Amino acid sequence: MVKRTQFIMATVTEVDFEQRTVRSNTLAGIREIPYEHLVFAFGTRANLALVPGMEEHALPLKASSVDMVYLSHTVEHIRDLVRFMEEIYRICRPGAEVRVVVPYYTSRGAFRDPTHVRYITEDTFQYFEPPTPYGVGTNFRIEKIEYDVRKPFRYFPRYLQKRFRRYLWNVVDNMTVTLRTVKGS
Repeated sequence: MVKRTQFIMATVTEVDFEQRTVRSNTLAGIREIPYEHLVFAFGTRANLALVPGMEEHALPLKASSVDMVYLSHTVEHIRDLVRFMEEIYRICRPGAEVRVVVPYYTSRGAFRDPTHVRYITEDTFQYFEPPTPYGVGTNFRIEKIEYDVRKPFRYFPRYLQKRFRRYLWNVVDNMTVTLRTVKGS
């Protein structure tokens, strides 16, 4: 484990960003935990709305300080995705890997969770690649897109899987997008 790092399994009930403390329910009872850098690891059902202020104050990390970011079932809950991705870009070192796992936009999982605020497609991440005429302050390169294809579709050739996932409902459960941070040396 990294020095001065704690793993605490708990239910977060409150985050005080001014006092830099997290109030949580642990197996040992209610704890107030001070922090310098706060990293939330969510399960498969992330619900950022349960932690007031999470979207506004997440990731207070130093610029160019992170080598790898793993976002699993988080992006679909973020209201201001452009600002969020700009913050991810800011904290990433040149060449950092950003891996994003999201429910595929035609899957039941994308629609059944009422806390989702957007649907994610392959094209969503092209918005964060240059050149972008929208003034987005990121420079990510899409390296790889992988699909969690459901049975029986996974047994078909890839060219048919592509057509199935584009034109049929619920062929893919999740999509994993691997991005690479591009920054000047």
